[in-house]
Amino acid sequence: MSESSRSPLSPSPGPNNNAPSSSPSPSRTVKRKRNTEDDQEATPIKPAKRKKAKKAKPDEDENLDLKQGLNLEIGKLDSRLQADYVAQRTKRFSSNLSLVELEDRHIPETAFRDTSEWERLRILQNMPDFLDRYSSRTKGGKSLSTASKKTGSPHTLVITSAGLRAADITRALRTFQTKEAVVAKLFAKHIKLKDAIEYVKKTRYVNVPS
Repeated sequence: MSESSRSPLSPSPGPNNNAPSSSPSPSRTVKRKRNTEDDQEATPIKPAKRKKAKKAKPDEDENLDLKQGLNLEIGKLDSRLQADYVAQRTKRFSSNLSLVELEDRHIPETAFRDTSEWERLRILQNMPDFLDRYSSRTKGGKSLSTASKKTGSPHTLVITSAGLRAADITRALRTFQTKEAVVAKLFAKHIKLKDAIEYVKKTRYVNVPS
């Protein structure tokens, strides 16, 4: 057949007709799959890190009465530990003081009374019984309801930093008040210092909450 008799639609032989297909052969696909599996096996899987549980401080929750606003740990301290506790607090809140100045403010162990045997709650309702048990006056055979015949000589001082608290303590300790001995609140903001001094000179006190 002559070249002119060939159909124009029939493809002419050329180099591209016999070229291999561009799709990957099955053998190459299997090889790549094996390589991927080998890589996954070679890469170790890191275990998830466990969060360490925070350890609570010993007796931290047991000794704090948030409802009453009390630190029950203080009541368990003997005289020596009470002195150490106050010294630490003084140093913490007076960081600008020198060692000599801190020594001047040191309160000795003998100034503290060991009340660690007290088992009842240290709340306002139990305060009269607490004072009656641990007061040096009652140990000497005297009552807290009696006062010195010399005016201006209170035998017990209760110190608090809040005016409302002082008023509550005064009412709670009225049980010790008699005709000859007065339970009173002293050094209030509405009382002038000179008036308070005159009142102390003329009055026989049992307790002076302030």
